[in-house]
Amino acid sequence: MSDFFTGIETVFNPDLTYTGNYPVSVKLLECCSKIENNINLVSEYLKRKYLNNIQELVPIKLQNIQLVSDENLDTTKGRVLKVSLDSITTQVCYNLTGEIPQIEDKTSNPKQEVKDFFKNYKLAISSLLKNETNHEVKNNIQNLKNLFTIYLNNNPKNLQIDQHKLFINFLENIRKKISSFLIWYNKLTEICETPINLKELEKFIDLEKFYFIMAKHLLEISKFSEQDSNSLHNSFTFVDIYMQRLIALKKENNYHLSVTMPLLDGTMSKVTTDSLIKEYIELKNRHPEFQTFSIKRVEGINYQDQEVVEHLTSILEDERNAKKLAVSWKLFKKGEQENKEGNTNTIVTHIKTEEKTTEQKNAELRERLDFFESSPYLYRIEGINHFEGYLGYIYPNNLVIFERFYKDLIHFELANNHATYIMNLNNFIEMSKLSRLEIIKYIKEGNRDVARKYHTSSWKNKITAIIEGKGYDIDTIQTIDELIQNHQLEKRGKK
Repeated sequence: MSDFFTGIETVFNPDLTYTGNYPVSVKLLECCSKIENNINLVSEYLKRKYLNNIQELVPIKLQNIQLVSDENLDTTKGRVLKVSLDSITTQVCYNLTGEIPQIEDKTSNPKQEVKDFFKNYKLAISSLLKNETNHEVKNNIQNLKNLFTIYLNNNPKNLQIDQHKLFINFLENIRKKISSFLIWYNKLTEICETPINLKELEKFIDLEKFYFIMAKHLLEISKFSEQDSNSLHNSFTFVDIYMQRLIALKKENNYHLSVTMPLLDGTMSKVTTDSLIKEYIELKNRHPEFQTFSIKRVEGINYQDQEVVEHLTSILEDERNAKKLAVSWKLFKKGEQENKEGNTNTIVTHIKTEEKTTEQKNAELRERLDFFESSPYLYRIEGINHFEGYLGYIYPNNLVIFERFYKDLIHFELANNHATYIMNLNNFIEMSKLSRLEIIKYIKEGNRDVARKYHTSSWKNKITAIIEGKGYDIDTIQTIDELIQNHQLEKRGKK
């Protein structure tokens, strides 16, 4: 697999830069490190170049340093990997006050927001030291008292000391640390905004582990993105490319890797090749809209320049949508008998198959989706509500092939015992409005312009032969154009 690893820039600063940012903990990179003489080389490098200097400026012991792969201020250079100032600020504020400030992302003046946050705590400390009541900062005063209680619980020997004097020293210590942090904030910002040298860092990383761990990490980020916006994070492109290679290696050479690594919630977890493939397939199956594009490089073009990226992304999006058509009806609606019984067993006896595990169903679904998406189709057809379980593919030989991938769109479970429908472009509109029971009856009556193929071991070979058969029909494009002009089909992309 070594020929696949092209360096850590593939993930931290790819040609087509990801928008937004994503966090990477130092602990995560330490799991990818080369080890020499029992020394973690990544840890030593980051401490020597960045973290030791940062710790000197911070008034608390930092527990979990986060890095961030973020957009560069210089938009011609793609992305940068840097120490996350936000994660440091969060730790300092929480340690000194028990509260986390709500600082806006990409704020123009983060230091001012931090100063404003600590201003109320300075007032609260002054009020406590003077034994005054200040209702404007009563919540801040209570937070400080709570912190002092935690401090006493963690240091039971202090219960023997004069509590008032101890409380005064506790408050003075917090005030001193707040002042120190604000004094050194600009210097801290300067260090955090300095990009980490990826070429230097790469020397200390085991690239095989790095790709594996980052695939898992970015997959987890896509899960969070899915919960928030029902979409995949665009860094999933790397996951998809890497996982396809990993799956191929697994089949060819039974490739296997096992790594214990931190997850986004900070817990450590053992991740194996099999568990990663399973998670990847399950996630990708839930997003049939996702597609990976390859770009033919042109000499002299900077594919890390933001304007170039935005332009290419727009073109790719147009190209993707240009191959999508929609009908204004629900594809293969359920017939009355199906609604009563939920199947078609009253008309046709299905081929008996072994009960599949969830993993087998997911793998089969992924393989089937990838098969059609990689086939030379002209257009993909979706139903009235976009993707409803069925998809149709129009081919140059004037055939339309419909496949039901999902049993439902809640669990995205593979549709069992459903065949593939092949029909002519000229009659697919009439046929796709029928229920499956009506189509089966139509075929049984001797009509040969619609075919039904079961998912047997030879299914893929049969469908491939159908796709490649009959050559190119020059009337196909004209027929599609007429259907679009007559509003029987609608383009998903630009009108």
